[in-house]
Order: sequence, then C-alpha cells, then structure tokens
Amino acid sequence: MALDHMLLRLLWATLPIVGLTWGQSIDCDGYSNTVTNATTADQLSSCISVPGDVFIQSGAGKNISFLGLTTIGGDLYCEGVPDLNRINFPSLREIGGKLSIIQLENLLELDLPNLTTVGNGIALQNNLYNLTSLSLDTGLSNCSSVVIQDTSLTSLKGFNMKSVDAVNVTDNPFLSDIQLSFANATGDVLIYSNGNGIANGQTALSFPSLQSVKNLNVSEVTNFSAPLLQNVTSSIAFQENNYLHSIELPVLGTVQLSLVIANNSELANVSLPVFRQIEDLYIMNNPKLSLLSMPKVLSVESFMVFSKNTALKQLELASLLDSSEITLNGSFSNVSFPRFEDGYSIIVDTTDHNFDCTEFAILNKTRNITELSCNGQTDQKKVKSAKYTGYYEPHSGLSSGSKIGIGVGIGVGVPVVLAIVGGAWFFHHRKRHQPVPGGEEEAEKAERAELGAEGPNSNAAEAHGGNTKYDKALATELDPASPPSELPVREQPGLHEME
Repeated sequence: MALDHMLLRLLWATLPIVGLTWGQSIDCDGYSNTVTNATTADQLSSCISVPGDVFIQSGAGKNISFLGLTTIGGDLYCEGVPDLNRINFPSLREIGGKLSIIQLENLLELDLPNLTTVGNGIALQNNLYNLTSLSLDTGLSNCSSVVIQDTSLTSLKGFNMKSVDAVNVTDNPFLSDIQLSFANATGDVLIYSNGNGIANGQTALSFPSLQSVKNLNVSEVTNFSAPLLQNVTSSIAFQENNYLHSIELPVLGTVQLSLVIANNSELANVSLPVFRQIEDLYIMNNPKLSLLSMPKVLSVESFMVFSKNTALKQLELASLLDSSEITLNGSFSNVSFPRFEDGYSIIVDTTDHNFDCTEFAILNKTRNITELSCNGQTDQKKVKSAKYTGYYEPHSGLSSGSKIGIGVGIGVGVPVVLAIVGGAWFFHHRKRHQPVPGGEEEAEKAERAELGAEGPNSNAAEAHGGNTKYDKALATELDPASPPSELPVREQPGLHEME
C-alpha cells in the first residue's frame, strides 16, 4: 500500500512535465505543428516533410533554422514575433499552401535558397521594415500570387513562374532593382511607392519574360523594360514616374481597354512600334514628352486624349483609321491622320497660333466626322462645326491616389479617369439626341440657304455656325429620290459651343 502511494505521488509529480513535453512536441505526420521554443524547432528540423501547416510563434528564438525539412504540405505562417531576426529553411523546396511572413519588425533575413513551389502564394507584408535579405536562389517556378510590402529589401529576384494570378510590390522604400520573370499574369500587377527612400528614386523595373497581363500599373520607377509583352487583356498605366525617361514596348500589339500615360514629369520618349488597337488612349501631363511613335495604330474605339504634353509638337498617326472622340490639347504645331476615315468628333486646342487646321477641314468635308473644332488657322478663319455640342477637357492630372490605378481594390486612378470620360460621353451623346424646339424647321432653312450659297463667307456658312461642310444627312433628306432619314438635331448656340 505504501509502495502504491509512493508511485502515485511520483506519477503526479511528473505529469505536468510529461504533459508539457507532449503538448509542445512536433509530429512529422501531423496536420498542424507549432514552433514555440528551441526544442520544437529542433524537432521540426528533423522532419523531412510535414503534411499540414507550420506555425512559428514567440519563444522560438532569434535565429531559427530548419535544416532537414524539404516539404510543407499546408501553410507556413509567422506573424507578430518581435524577437525573431532570421528564418532559415536551407532544404525547403515546396510549400503546398501559402507562405505568410507578417509584422516581424525585427526580422533581418529570410533564407529560402531551394524553394521552387508555393501553391497559394507569398505574402511578406506589414512592418517588415528591417528585412533586408530575401534569398530565393533557385527561383520560384510555381507561385500563384506575390505580395511584397513594407520591407527594406534592395532587390527582388527569383520569381520565374510561367503564370501568376496577381502581384503587388508596394511601399518598399529602398527597393532599387525589381526583376519579375513570370510569363503571364491573369490578374493585377501593381508596382508603386518603391525606392522613395533612395536619392532620385532609383528603381529599375524589369519583366524579361512577360508576354501577357490583365492589368499593369507602374508608378515611381526610373527604368522600365518589358521586351516580350504582346497583349494586355484589360488596362495598362504609367503614372507619376517622376524619373522615368522612356517607355518602350517593342512588341505590344493590343490593349483591350485602356492605356494611360500620365503625370510623368521627365518622360521624353514613348515607343509602341507595332501597337494596333485599343479602346481608350490617354496621354496626359507629361511635360517633357517630345517623341511619340505609334505608326501602326489602326483603331482607338472610344476616347483618344492627348493633353498638356507641352513638348510634344508633332503628332503623326500614319495608320489611324477611326476613333470615336479625339481631344488634342497642347502645343501642337503639326498633327496628321492621313488615313483617318471614321469618328464622331475631333477637338484641337493648341497654343501654336500658326497651327494649320486645313487637314481637319478636309476631314470634316470628306470623312464621317460629326463634330469638329480647331483653333488654328485655315483661310484666315476658324474651323467649327454647326453641330458641335460640347467640349470635354481632360482632367489636368491624376490624383495621388490614382497611382494604385487599375483593377479590383485599387482605389481611384484609371477607373476615375474612365468614369469621368464615360460620363462626359454619355452626357454628350444624350444631349445631342435631345429634341430642340423648331430644330427641324431651322435646320431645313439653313440647308436651303447653304444650297444657294457660293462660298464659305456666305450666309449659309453663318447659318451653320461658320462651318463650310455640306451636311450629307440633310442633303439626303432633301433629295426626293433618297429614302427618308431623320434630321440631325441642332444644338442652340451658347454654353456648349467652344469659341
């Protein structure tokens, strides 16, 4: 009896220790393992693979290394461990889930030299201000998404995936070299607010293998390269790159929605030698832009806006066939669209008082141009269409928030520009089709007066607001041999006319 009592006391005394050891042990076959101290770190290091998740918590030590571990089937997660300085996985090749390193304010190094696969993406973010080293020596060949934020990394390399869903590299003040070598991005690629802790913001951005991307938004870089980019399935924007001098996309052929190049104070050259088709094109507020090459562009389906690029004097779009709304606002001395055939309106507003509007007057007479306004000279008279109803002046600059520009959850930027332009288009067309009291009668009188007139200085020209264009729709209506057609509505002169 006494012996039994002694054994019971001994067992009772050892239970807390045994329980503590068991509670903290690592199971190489377990689906959740938590590293809380040096012992459990050593235990995990002895595993070759674990099928589930690995969590690293406070108490694991300042420098932890997992020498033998090659595969983690689930997530590798570490958040809010203030005393951690270095994490080393020298043999780790695959993470089946997500790699999350979050809010480790004293972390200096993350070593993953043999890692090739991260099934659900990488997130290094939130208060990683002391992280200066990320080793991906072998390089990632499979990774669904990448988020690199709030670090002190100086370079970013090793992202060699064939395809990626989304990439967000933002708010890394010392990042001077970004090389992203994936070939295809099916979601948003956002690069902004990097290198602002370096003198003159020296950040070079390179996509050496990129061929297709959904949305690409680039801000605050000094050099940009994407030599293989052929297709943008949604939009692309270069905004607020204050030290970027050149944008060259040598094989880019198609952008499905919009191209925005705006507020780049040092940008001097834009080259898109094989670019052919887009829905909306905005090139605005690039004061040093003097060379623009788009010799193959055929169609800008909706809006084409060149505004306040003060150094851009020559604009020749030799292949352009159509664009619904064209706005040219700047210091142009010569503009040429020699093959242009179809569009709703063309507005030219240049500070060069010697600008010759003759080509646009010819377009107005010989092509399907409904509205024309040009403030240059032709026969000493301003060219202006009688049916001109409004003037959209593009926004003078994109807001600071617009640098996060395109796609889901990106704030303002391009969507704001498109909303403004879209609203102007809707209002413009809706107003054009509103009935004007007496419009048909006045239009018919004006047309009859023009038919009897002999020159641009006649009363007929004045009846059309100074326009010398013979209105084909009215002529068809007056021709008894032609089928009837609805007369275009006339706008009352006044607030919407541009003088």
